[in-house]
Amino acid sequence: DLIYLNATDTDITEIIKQISKSTGTNFLLDDSLKGKITIISEKPMTKEMAYQAFLSALEVMGYTTVTTPAGLVKIVPTKDALSKPLDIFKEDMHLTDRYITRIVSV
Repeated sequence: DLIYLNATDTDITEIIKQISKSTGTNFLLDDSLKGKITIISEKPMTKEMAYQAFLSALEVMGYTTVTTPAGLVKIVPTKDALSKPLDIFKEDMHLTDRYITRIVSV
């Protein structure tokens, strides 16, 4: 399943709706979440690639994602993410633009 993710100066909530529909991810949004996103993709992407592009766009805007215990994905300002519970990964983690806790054995 490949998708196109093209958005020029599109409201962030519209992009979130597209990502939610294409990936099956449920998001929790705050009323303060505002901004416009531009993502240009001439080639189709896998759902995982599209989600990572979305995370990168959020990072540029000063936001990141935090997964709730119920499995919802909250979009929060990056500065607030450090006070929230973050996903924990060991050394075999994949690359991502969201904030995580990584455990490295020495």
